[in-house]
Amino acid sequence: MQLNVDRARWAWETLAYVLTHLRRHFNFNVWVINTRDFRPDMSPADEHLNRFQFRKLSDDDMQAACSDPDLPIDSQFAEGAQVRGDIGYGAFDGARLVGYTWKTTKPGPVDQGLSIRLIVPNINYGFKTFVHPAYRGHQLQDSVNHVGEKECFDKGFFKNLSYVDMGNLSSLKSQYKSPTRTVVGFAGYWKVGSRFFTWRSPGARRHFQFHRDEAG
Repeated sequence: MQLNVDRARWAWETLAYVLTHLRRHFNFNVWVINTRDFRPDMSPADEHLNRFQFRKLSDDDMQAACSDPDLPIDSQFAEGAQVRGDIGYGAFDGARLVGYTWKTTKPGPVDQGLSIRLIVPNINYGFKTFVHPAYRGHQLQDSVNHVGEKECFDKGFFKNLSYVDMGNLSSLKSQYKSPTRTVVGFAGYWKVGSRFFTWRSPGARRHFQFHRDEAG
């Protein structure tokens, strides 16, 4: 299934406005769940990408990222990723990290105290994807994903599962154009204090479970 947000755009924009308000003010989250087939042969080849470097993130890269005020990443996340064994991949303009994504086959974080646990074999979970606003529109996300997916493919994984906030129309539109992405369902959660109220559509249930970390 694909979502075309250009059809009945006024309705999508209204829905996005409402959902963004609910997320920001009430921590009520609604996601589109999609899978992406790994195609190591489909590398983005635009010449403008030659100025960038794409590679796995090192510990030094993470330390630099945590001190960059333009990147929404902090030492708590970096330390947690290291403990869990999550792997980050980034896009660099010179020495500066300008985009990244994370991948794991273990329960991956959603919110403090809530994770996603995959229940489908040969699939990993992609999360914490970000491209600096000044660098959007350069296909950096696809290129960063390609580096990570090629490595995962070599290890026997064939798909990536991720979610997009349903209020993020630009990301939904971008994913609609991707020939390797498929919408498999919808999910979300409402956080009230330290409690989580979660839900998944039937398609989402076939791919993952929410896992609550009581220590979170």
